[in-house]
Amino acid sequence: MEISLNKRQRIAWRIKEHFKDCPELLTYHDIKDALKESEELTDYFLVDKNYKNLFLTDALPKDLYNILDNLVLDLDAADRRRIALFHGIVQFPQVVQVFNKEDYVSAIQDTIFNADNPERNELSYIFMNALVSTISDDDKIISECRKNLKMISDIMEEGYEEDSLYSQYMRLNNDAVKIPKVLTHSISEGKKLKINKLSALKLLFDFNNEDFQDSKWVGGPKEFGFTEYLSLRKRKIYNQIKMLRGESFHNVLKILD
Repeated sequence: MEISLNKRQRIAWRIKEHFKDCPELLTYHDIKDALKESEELTDYFLVDKNYKNLFLTDALPKDLYNILDNLVLDLDAADRRRIALFHGIVQFPQVVQVFNKEDYVSAIQDTIFNADNPERNELSYIFMNALVSTISDDDKIISECRKNLKMISDIMEEGYEEDSLYSQYMRLNNDAVKIPKVLTHSISEGKKLKINKLSALKLLFDFNNEDFQDSKWVGGPKEFGFTEYLSLRKRKIYNQIKMLRGESFHNVLKILD
């Protein structure tokens, strides 16, 4: 069964405007859309008692709060993998200064391969291998990290093909390599450049230029108009990325685990 549009609008307005403990990230539109897309939230309000109680109580029911909180916390597994990758190849290397690459890479490798370390999920391994492949100057180490990323990608995203984690990772790396000018039959080694943050956000999460603008040209008498508000998915992704920014290596592992 579906909840009518009018009923969804009333529920969303009541939750967002009346209850101060509604999760801050959620907007009226997020709640209204979730009432159509989320089975858990829809089922909750298909119970007539829950719907009526919403307009009688002054406190957000705990079971309803938990459902709303899950909307904020829940992220697709594929997005989580790409957040770990983005942090490893873009954000962490740009924020944290590494003065001795060889020692730093060696320490991370010990963390990756040390049998005494507790088992970690794939997010930690994606981050660590992506980071080492980005900061290391050793071709053998880079190749090994890429093999590890490909293995994780093949296991977790079989059938994704060009949209797989590894394919996107390699596209970003290829775009970050300066193609040398060919003067003779010999070709000098390309210069490795930083991966562009905006390019990575676009490729990995479908962000676009307008997502980062407050207004856009629309033409006519009005001339400028507001861009569409970021979707809940993109806001959750961006919040996760911001949460990782500036954290130490070991804190990142704790967050990802």
